[in-house]
Amino acid sequence: MIPAGQTVEPSGLVTERERAIMAQTRHKSLITLRGYIRLGSLFLDNPAAALL
Repeated sequence: MIPAGQTVEPSGLVTERERAIMAQTRHKSLITLRGYIRLGSLFLDNPAAALL
């Protein structure tokens, strides 16, 4: 697990949500986990979504 005060990216500290996801998925790397979260959210704020 990532220690409570450790910063990994400029975006800041590890959130409780990220800790919960890491515990569930057994990810060891916060950077990898955030990459998957970022990929999964690409279509949430996509301007082309209004066309569908």
